[in-house]
Amino acid sequence: PVASFQHHIARHHSSASPASLHVLTATTTPSVLCIGDALFDCIANDDARGMTVDDMISKNAWTGWPGGAPANVATALCKLGTSSAFAGCV
Repeated sequence: PVASFQHHIARHHSSASPASLHVLTATTTPSVLCIGDALFDCIANDDARGMTVDDMISKNAWTGWPGGAPANVATALCKLGTSSAFAGCV
């Protein structure tokens, strides 16, 4: 699940330049710590119109978009140049 979340974050936030993405280590203290949940919004694809939920799931007719307010805030702060970290669960 974590690798999938990281993949979706990278895809969803692909406009971030590599220089704006930082890896925090045990010796790094972020300016802001965002605590809470991370989640995926499951949005139906155009071809899912008229399908039942079971059909959408079996045909993978939806796209997962990462989010959750604390995760989004941590991402936005990093893009703006403020060191931040996220602690929570997926």
